[in-house]
Amino acid sequence: MNHNHLRTYVLIGACWTGATGVLLAQQPSTQPTLEIFSDRFAEPAKDVGERLTQVDAAIRCQVVTSETKTVALPLPASMAASPTSKAANDQPPDVLTESTVKVLEVFKSNAKLPAVGQTMEVIQPLGTATWNGHKLVKRDGTAKPFQKSEEYVLFLKWNPHTNQFVVIADDTFRLSVGRVESPSHASYAVAATTTGSDQAFLLLVRGAAGRIVR
Repeated sequence: MNHNHLRTYVLIGACWTGATGVLLAQQPSTQPTLEIFSDRFAEPAKDVGERLTQVDAAIRCQVVTSETKTVALPLPASMAASPTSKAANDQPPDVLTESTVKVLEVFKSNAKLPAVGQTMEVIQPLGTATWNGHKLVKRDGTAKPFQKSEEYVLFLKWNPHTNQFVVIADDTFRLSVGRVESPSHASYAVAATTTGSDQAFLLLVRGAAGRIVR
């Protein structure tokens, strides 16, 4: 996804280096914390209907399992040229959360989606892991890793490099006790979450999806 790139910086003491978006925070804890800030943002959209035309799929789902993982990032050319260099071991990995969700409803279909009632994998560009004695925290706004049994409406983008669906904070909507909540500050999400109830929100999404020219 061309617009979903990761741009980060490393701060060690008072020195900046052009590495992978990681901030080393000096903590009183014995385990230093490195924070990665994702810069994955949704394209501008005036409302949910326009946003649905920009994503590859949209579903309502329930979380079955969720696991945070680290993934090695491609090394800069200077490091790749010297694979035995200690610098190669100083490259922090990416962090992501992989969740298995059960599809409850499909708003925008995609050939790569399973049938309703089946499960699929969804990736969030966030999570907490341990690396080289550091606590590695990747943030996507104020979004949090999905938890078992939670119910969501997700607007998904397909990543052809990893063959996985990815959801960012701007496209995450949690349905809970009659309400809809989202960590997004995008205008379409803010407007959608003021509909008054989860059922009103679902009607909004269904209606918007039905107007998409297929």
